[in-house]
Amino acid sequence: MPETIPPSVPEKKNRIKTIALFSLVTVLIIILAIFLILSGYYFWLIKNDQAGTIEKQFQEEFTSDPSLPAVSSRIYTKQEVDAFIRPFNPILGQKDTPLTLVMFIDFECPYCQKSYPIVESIIARYGSTIKVVFKHFPIASIHQNAVLSSLAAACAHEQGAFWPYYQKLFQTKKLTKSDLLATSNTIGLQPIPFQACLEQEKHINELNQDLSDGVTLGVSGTPTYFLNGKKIKGVISETQWDTLILEQLQL
Repeated sequence: MPETIPPSVPEKKNRIKTIALFSLVTVLIIILAIFLILSGYYFWLIKNDQAGTIEKQFQEEFTSDPSLPAVSSRIYTKQEVDAFIRPFNPILGQKDTPLTLVMFIDFECPYCQKSYPIVESIIARYGSTIKVVFKHFPIASIHQNAVLSSLAAACAHEQGAFWPYYQKLFQTKKLTKSDLLATSNTIGLQPIPFQACLEQEKHINELNQDLSDGVTLGVSGTPTYFLNGKKIKGVISETQWDTLILEQLQL
């Protein structure tokens, strides 16, 4: 029987190097395959105009209301959205304008606060062509001061000072009861009627109506806007607003 000669030390080292190299090449091939699969999938999304939707899901700045179920993506017309503008809703701008912007807002929502200066700039730029309608959408399940802030703003509206009060709330971001009362004094509201209005929750039914209207229109959180019926969800840039507004003006 022939004698088996064990491999020498150099041969063992070469065999180990070969195995290691083979393992490394295998791993690199797997990584490359995964990369190619993902790249192919992404290009497929672009080709089918779905990449923007996927990307938006990661970039969207929006506070969802966890108490609401998932809503459909139904598209509404301007006339359908305008039907939900109530006599008690604060309105900024002229009655007959080519553009109507309906805003569903939560004063405590961080993305509403981020969107505020952008929308203010847009309103200033297109002031003569746009009518702005405010609707309350306080997300009470996660924002403890949201309902109180909306009630305070409604009390300011009762004294004809909704928009100055609205601006102050977003500028100061102070929303406790004492802060809300102090803000009313800052803009010159009558303190006794304002405090009574706030403590009695005088406008709670109006807030509930706005919430109901929002749910009917498929609003699932804040900020949500309807520009001539076109739904805009979350924070968008001034450039994007410009594009959307010019698009509506050309229709």
